[in-house]
Parts: sequence; C-alpha cells; structure tokens
Amino acid sequence: MRVIKLTLLILPFAFSSLPDCHPEYNENFYVELKSQEHILRGEALCVNGWTFGIPEDTGEVVLFQGDQAKWIATDIHGNVVEGCDFLNMNKGGTLACYEGTPGNPTSSALWAKGCPGNTKNAFVRFDRRWWPIVRLMKQKKTLWSVSKQGVEDHPCEL
Repeated sequence: MRVIKLTLLILPFAFSSLPDCHPEYNENFYVELKSQEHILRGEALCVNGWTFGIPEDTGEVVLFQGDQAKWIATDIHGNVVEGCDFLNMNKGGTLACYEGTPGNPTSSALWAKGCPGNTKNAFVRFDRRWWPIVRLMKQKKTLWSVSKQGVEDHPCEL
C-alpha cells in the first residue's frame, strides 16, 4: 500500500497595493499627464487622498480613494486588464496601458481610451475638485472620464 502525504498551503488573500505617488504628479488639487508622458508600474498620479495608477503587484489601472479601489480598467468583455507595465498619454490623444517599456516599438497595448478623429494634444487631468475625477480632455472638452463613484463615461465630445 502506497501512502501519499499532502501538504496544504494556505495563502492570505492578496489585495492590490497602492502605487507610489510619482514625485512630478503629486499635488493637492490636480495633476495632468500630457502628450507623450507616462507613469510606470508601481507609480501613480496623486491628489489629496486620491490615487490613479498601476499597482506593482497586479499591473491593473486603478483609481483609489485612500486604500479603497473605486474603479479598475476593464476590456470590452468586462474583464479586468492586468499586466500593464506603463500608462502612456499617446501623441495622438489616446490614454493607453502597455506591456513592455516606454519608447520600445514592440510594447503591446493592453487597454486604451480615446476618441476617433482629431484628438492630438489631448491630456489626462486628475482633479479632486471635479466630480469626474479622471478626465481625458482636449482643450476644455471631455473625451472620457471616471467619476469619484467609479462610473466610466465615454462621451467623445469633439
């Protein structure tokens, strides 16, 4: 008779850890991510208790209030997007997260938000004073947003 000994390993449930506030994108009221600027995995835009960035452990694009996730980027099927290495404000006006390294043409986009047409020079404004706390904008028009309650909107007002 052969005896098999099994070992049960119980791991604690892992939560996304807050990304670190990028020193250039950490203010009291608002910060902007402009064309061709990016943040890396483990970094975030921060404004007075709110954080928008990529946790090191998951590679998700997340909006936090304090340590509570309010919104997480999902694909067109509603699946959480994971594995992002950097979040980039593209020259053409699209906010996208990529697997790879900034400036590397072989980096692949995992998630993107933008509008068709002329959105060159669009930027992300992360402003705690506004109800949609995260906005992809061109001049004063909102192209995409996430509210403080975690509601995503994609009006493409051009």
